[in-house]
Amino acid sequence: MNATFPQLISLAKTNDPFFITRFKEVYPEFSQKLFSMYPDLTDSELKICAYLRLNLTNKEICQYENVTIRAIETRKYRLKKRLGLAPETDLVLWIREL
Repeated sequence: MNATFPQLISLAKTNDPFFITRFKEVYPEFSQKLFSMYPDLTDSELKICAYLRLNLTNKEICQYENVTIRAIETRKYRLKKRLGLAPETDLVLWIREL
């Protein structure tokens, strides 16, 4: 998995549509568990989860997605609400432990 990490980061940097597909191949257990718990997640929500799983910062994510930091914060907030997490729950830690 260590050899594929730079490849995933490279795909994320270029905003390649193959990023999600490759992420699902590298982390199949994460993707399956997330979709079994939340089958109605959109691709953009999955992409945010993937970025967080790769331990990327808001600044890195906004550069890869070509949006503002505020937009990323809003997406994370909405994702947290959609997942039904408590306000005091750290989304990044929750995703890392999934």
